[in-house]
Amino acid sequence: PWRESMDNMASELQSVALPLLIQCPNARHGVGATGRDAWVVNPRTLTDLSVRLFDFMGKFMGIAIRTKHYIGLSLPALFWKTLIGEATTLDDLGECDTATADMLRRVRDCGADPAAHGVADDGSDFEAVFQLTFTVPLSDGTQVELVPGGAGRPVTWDERAEYVRLALARRLNEAPAAMAAIRAGLETQVPMGVLRMFTWRQVERLVCGRTEVDLELLRANTDYSSS
Repeated sequence: PWRESMDNMASELQSVALPLLIQCPNARHGVGATGRDAWVVNPRTLTDLSVRLFDFMGKFMGIAIRTKHYIGLSLPALFWKTLIGEATTLDDLGECDTATADMLRRVRDCGADPAAHGVADDGSDFEAVFQLTFTVPLSDGTQVELVPGGAGRPVTWDERAEYVRLALARRLNEAPAAMAAIRAGLETQVPMGVLRMFTWRQVERLVCGRTEVDLELLRANTDYSSS
């Protein structure tokens, strides 16, 4: 019953039954080589109830660590790195939102080879090609402004690096209050100072167990019969 209840709670977290997690853009749109089964923290504005639920989610993860009753959460590296304070990168965003990451890479890299990105060498048609404003889509598809009045401010050739910086910072930290609540709940069970001694992959394994199957170990412990 205990194992089943843990599994049921993990399944409920990764469903529309609760507003805490949503499918990442790659999973929702069926794109990208990674993240097709991943869930991310819902970036919508928090309510008092959702703060308490995120806090409980952290406690739930901490209980999994303490009891070694692993829970099947499919969360991307971006989640685990943010949880323990590891640096996050554009590649982490790309694992769960390939479309936005690719767009930011194109904007970042077009200065080195404008023609490869369909832009004139002097960048004179950059605005026409990219048609960007100072907004970025969050994981739930909501467009948010990166600067006051950003929705009405086109990104110019000279501002492209600043746009990438602002957009990436927003996407890598799109749900800070929710993550703080999860962290607070987790810390009631396991000190964060201890968890920060581990890598994000190790913390994921402490909570979720091994996600890969060791085929050699499976063969060594499997009895075959022809019955």
